[in-house]
Amino acid sequence: VDVYWLSVMGNHKHDGARDNEGNYPEFNRYFNSLVARCLNVHLGRWESFWADEQGGALHLGDAEAIFDKMI
Repeated sequence: VDVYWLSVMGNHKHDGARDNEGNYPEFNRYFNSLVARCLNVHLGRWESFWADEQGGALHLGDAEAIFDKMI
């Protein structure tokens, strides 16, 4: 997985990534877990970090669509 941009919000994140080998779901699970653990320790809390809603992934077909989502 190649990550091109990332924005971590208060309870969710947005990222732009290329997944050439079908590993994004596993990558996303590990990434979210590690970020949540690190930020919870930094903030001195231990409850859930991310929102409970199911996340999603979009396929952005061209450079203009990628730029629009990134901005």
